[in-house]
Amino acid sequence: MKRVGLAFLIAPFPAALIQSIVVALWSKEGMGVFEHPASMFVAICLLFYLVELVLALPLYFKLRKRLPRRMSTYGLAGTFLVILPIIAGLGVSVGEGDCLPTRSCTI
Repeated sequence: MKRVGLAFLIAPFPAALIQSIVVALWSKEGMGVFEHPASMFVAICLLFYLVELVLALPLYFKLRKRLPRRMSTYGLAGTFLVILPIIAGLGVSVGEGDCLPTRSCTI
């Protein structure tokens, strides 16, 4: 159980670190959290902790009881959880009439 707790705590660090580096290199003046790398790191970590609590933790408990403990099972579940918000965001964008990169748009 210690490994699960440790994984929960450090899982957002790679994504938050990459986003912080991007903000450090290309900061946007006057945009609040988007101009300070440290605050972006904290914001991304908090966002990922929220997603972990709402989506990943219940899925972990469900997988733990039903399926054998294999890295591939947790890897597929994690991939699904990462892709889910992207698909939702694309659905909202298409629903509002925004353009997709594969389609030409007329303004």
